[in-house]
Amino acid sequence: MLIRDHFEEKVTVVSIVGMGGLGKTTLAQLVYGDKNVESHFQLRIWVCVSDDFNVAKLARNIMLTASGKSYNDNEPMEVLQRDLRQLLGQKRYLLVLDDVWNEDHLKWDALRRLLLDGEEGSRILVTTRNENCSTIMGAKKSYLLQGLSEERSWALFEGTFTTSVSRQPDFPEIGKKIVNKCKGLPLAIKVMGSVMCSKRDESQWQAVLDNEIWDILRAKDDFGPALWLSYVDLPSQLKKCFAFCAIFPKDSVIEVDMLVQFWMAQGFIPFQTRKETEVEGRDIFSELIWRSLLQNVTTNNYVGGTHYYSSKGGGWKVPRFCKMHDLIHDLAQFVTGDECSTLPGSNEFKKISKRTRHFILSPGVGYDMGDRALSVRTALSVGTNFNGLSKLKLLRVLDMCSESNVDELSTSIQYLLHLRYLDLSDTNIRELPESICMLVNLQTLNLNGCDLLTKLPMSIVYMNSLRHLHLSRCPELKIMPFGLSRLRCLKTLTKYIVSDKAGNNLGELKHWNLDGELGLYDLHKVKNADEAKEAKMSSRQSINSLSCLGEHQWKMQNKCWKP
Repeated sequence: MLIRDHFEEKVTVVSIVGMGGLGKTTLAQLVYGDKNVESHFQLRIWVCVSDDFNVAKLARNIMLTASGKSYNDNEPMEVLQRDLRQLLGQKRYLLVLDDVWNEDHLKWDALRRLLLDGEEGSRILVTTRNENCSTIMGAKKSYLLQGLSEERSWALFEGTFTTSVSRQPDFPEIGKKIVNKCKGLPLAIKVMGSVMCSKRDESQWQAVLDNEIWDILRAKDDFGPALWLSYVDLPSQLKKCFAFCAIFPKDSVIEVDMLVQFWMAQGFIPFQTRKETEVEGRDIFSELIWRSLLQNVTTNNYVGGTHYYSSKGGGWKVPRFCKMHDLIHDLAQFVTGDECSTLPGSNEFKKISKRTRHFILSPGVGYDMGDRALSVRTALSVGTNFNGLSKLKLLRVLDMCSESNVDELSTSIQYLLHLRYLDLSDTNIRELPESICMLVNLQTLNLNGCDLLTKLPMSIVYMNSLRHLHLSRCPELKIMPFGLSRLRCLKTLTKYIVSDKAGNNLGELKHWNLDGELGLYDLHKVKNADEAKEAKMSSRQSINSLSCLGEHQWKMQNKCWKP
């Protein structure tokens, strides 16, 4: 359909149509990643559209995906049009527009005019739940996805159980009725399988079958009764962790350790004396994966999506990246209501409500805080154009990552006493104020990719709650503050610059119970192997990633280092 079929138009639209949860995006990804498709098209672009068919936004996202070039929200349309034509001109391209809802002829015509400069044989592949949308976009061929047969639906459902459902006398009859209510939708069937796995009593199965939600949400295409029942079945702390994910835009690729640290910052993970909070967070993540409420992502072959992660490296024994299915995201948004907000423009800030607790901003756009959202707990993509940061007294997560206009941190940040997560990675910041030690609750400080950072504040050694200190790709950082070993809660330290002086030598590592990632620099300053033994590296079984840099003047015994 994409390669062999011949059409009159140079740029032809084809579509995949079907109900939410049938696998339209999965099919499109398989096509997109096919080797024949890859070799046939000179340029391949993937853009998630979802609810907002904004022509300027789509043009920006196409350029970002295809060329890596980013634009401000107020970029003139003439500039986008010129750049798109230069990008697509004389190239046979494949553009995937995933999850399209648009039924406005004028909007589609405006976007289509920007895409006509491709070489003959170019294709626009659209996935949509709406057959009318496919017609409006002028699809020359449509592939209509159907639900699974009863037999395949039951096989998928039963496959989620460790033991056969058929071994229970009355379970198959009830189970097949539950599966039939899922209408052959693979996502709904998998989710219901996870729900029913924990129910060992026939009365519990019957209660699910008789639940009135099947009738109430029968006609609702946003997420449906099966997904709602999966949410209701969650323990209370998992409900909070799941719902928080609504803050990320649809199709986002999310770094798992960052997500767990967000949950920790919000207080969603209860403290346990026998288990580290990070471990409990990973267990919660694993259960959400098992319940099909989150999906594993391998970034080297995944297409589409905004990426929410920093390059930390390291290795938990869980997938490092995840995403939400768009239907699951609809469910999370429904649950949170206006507690989570995405603000694409400065004028959107007026719509924020007093109930808003978490928001994400658009880079490069100015926002005036005013007196709104004073109870906000999470602020993502915050730059210097955001006014009123000091008013957010209850803020727990602050992300200023990749904001190139951030070159210093205001001393007013010391008043954000509840702050637990601060991300300044990939900014132009040179140093941090000594007053940062006032952030006594801070757990995570991310300074990865701060090329101009020359030193850490001496007062950082008094931040006793600090657990994760990320310093990768900070080439100008040459020395560590004296007495860093006072940070006894530290779990992650991606750059430790070894000194030949007491207080900052390699032996100081013995004070930390590091977990995950450790980076050691200037190892040539280590005096002898005894100093390495003092660091007790051989007993650090939880360190999964160890990077070392230095010119060794002595032989290091293998038994000293067992990462």
